[in-house]
This record gives sequence, C-alpha cells and structure tokens, in this order.
Amino acid sequence: MQSLAQPIKARAPAKLIVSGEHAVVYGNPALAIALDCYAESMISNKQTTGIGFQLVNIPYIKELSLQTLLTLKQRLQKDYGRFLQGKCSLSEVLTTPFELLQYTVMILLEQLRTPLRRGMQIQNASYIPIGCGLGSSAASIMSTLLALQHFFKLSLTAAELLALAKESENLQHGRSSGVDLHMSLHGGFAYFTAGKMASRASSRAPLYLVLTGTPLSNTGECVESVRHILTQGSLLKDFEAVTNYIDVAFQSNNIPAIEQGIHANHELLVALNVVPQRVQSFIKKLNAIDAVAKVCGAGAVRGENAGALLVVSQTPMALLKKITDSFGYTIQKITIDNLGARLV
Repeated sequence: MQSLAQPIKARAPAKLIVSGEHAVVYGNPALAIALDCYAESMISNKQTTGIGFQLVNIPYIKELSLQTLLTLKQRLQKDYGRFLQGKCSLSEVLTTPFELLQYTVMILLEQLRTPLRRGMQIQNASYIPIGCGLGSSAASIMSTLLALQHFFKLSLTAAELLALAKESENLQHGRSSGVDLHMSLHGGFAYFTAGKMASRASSRAPLYLVLTGTPLSNTGECVESVRHILTQGSLLKDFEAVTNYIDVAFQSNNIPAIEQGIHANHELLVALNVVPQRVQSFIKKLNAIDAVAKVCGAGAVRGENAGALLVVSQTPMALLKKITDSFGYTIQKITIDNLGARLV
C-alpha cells in the first residue's frame, strides 16, 4: 500500500566517542554518548512519479526516477566492492554527499512489497557539525530510514534498521563499526563491543565539547591510515584496557580516575598520529589548568584541525573558554540525548 498522506518527520542525535575510537573497528570496546544535536528528515507525497531530494545544508535539490536510483545503488555497490579488494580508494566510492542519502533511500525502498504509485519528497537537514567526528552521516542515515519506515508503515526491527544503516555507512567510512548508528538509534550512554551495546547510567562528570574545525582528512582516510600502526604491537590491548578503565571510573563517578583515563586515551591517539600538533598544544594548555581532553572521532592525518574534542574538567568554564577562545575554537557543556531516533 502507498504511504500515509501526511508528511513524516524524524530526527536522530549525534554521538561522541568517550573512549575506543579506531580500536572499535577491530572489535575492541568503546564508550559513547548521544548528544542533543540532530539530523532531521521529512518525507512527503509528491504529485509526480519521481523521488525528490532536498539537502538543506549543501544545498541540493533534484528529482530522480526509481530506475536512476537503482542504477546509482548498483554502481556504488560495485565501487565499494573494488574498495574492499584494494582496487580503489574510499574517496572514489562516494564522490558526492547527496549520494549517501540517495543510496539510503533506495535500500529502504527495496524493502517494499508493492511498487510506488506516486512520487515522494525527501528533505534532510543536519544541525550536527559535519566531518568533526560527531556521527553526522549516521544521524542523517538513521533519521531518513526511520522516517521512511513510518511513511510506508513498515515493521522493521531495530536490528533490521541497523543492518540497512550500516550498509549505507560503509560507503562513507569504509568499514563501519556500528557505534555511531547504535547511538543515533538508541541514544544515552553506552558501552559497545563486538556489535553489542550495554547501557550505562548518565554521567555526572563535568563534560565539555570543543570544536577545533573540520579536518582535511575524512574518517575513512584516517581509518585506513592507522590500520598498520594499530594492528601491530600492543596498541589494541592498550586501547581496550583504557576503555575498560574509563568505563569503571564513570560507573563509580570517580572523576580523578575518569580524567586519568581520558588523558591516557589521548596519548594513545597521539601514538596513532591522528592528533595534529596544534591540537596537542591546546590540550597541553588545558592540562596546565587541571583539565584533560582527547579527540572524539577519527582525528586527522592532514592539516591542523581534528574535529571534536571531549574535555573533562572541574575548572570553571570561564577559564576553559579563555584558552579555547585563544585557539579560535568553540566550547559548550555536553547534554546527553537519552531518547535516540524518534518522530517529531
């Protein structure tokens, strides 16, 4: 049956990795929280038979036929297969940001048992800083899938939604760990390992988000760059130990232990060469006033920006902001989103 007449709008939150980035790709544990900033998708009927796309942030407006979307999906799958075989780089797979949304829509449409009788309009807007390690692509994917699911009255389980979402996110990140998608769907604070998520109580530690600017390198490039370093020696075990230490510290609300663990995680990321020198200098300035910080996403292997940082400190906000402002960064207190993806 064709969809509801009324538009459907869904939102999904950003995420922040507290500990375990990069290592989680290899099955190591990670701690993550969902943030109260969102990507939103709205689906509505159209009089024409085409499928309209509007990406507010780019901006991008275009109408495509179902056959064009199918051709796009097949091409992207073929190119992604070549990437897995080492025959091309990830940047050659997804060449434009709107293709990710179009691929996501197509894999959901293939779940329908009856053909479309009329067209539809898909509008996507993200209020999450893009390319900063906050899971903006995962939130866009999840909000789109959830809106489409309700638009077509499909009965998809959470596991089925995640499987579809991961297929899309692989195009963006190469080999998705699934953490971003889990957090965007479920929200809250969670311990994630081997594809499974265990909820944690919301933290009472003083947490701040600092934005250093969009990195020149994307997540997929960083993941591939650190692969050899991370899989040699003891780094994977070191990441696992630090993440588990931080997990215990958060559960007991032991702020000095949390700070010690966060700093240890930062040093491991420095060893992976994903923390630019300027960001390292900023973190040293924070250390001098009893604050600790670490990169929250993939970091950067080129340029001086590293996306988002997590700061943990009981130092007054005014002093933190003074140092942040001196580097041209922004800082805000973190609020956790406990609801996850939902209709609005």
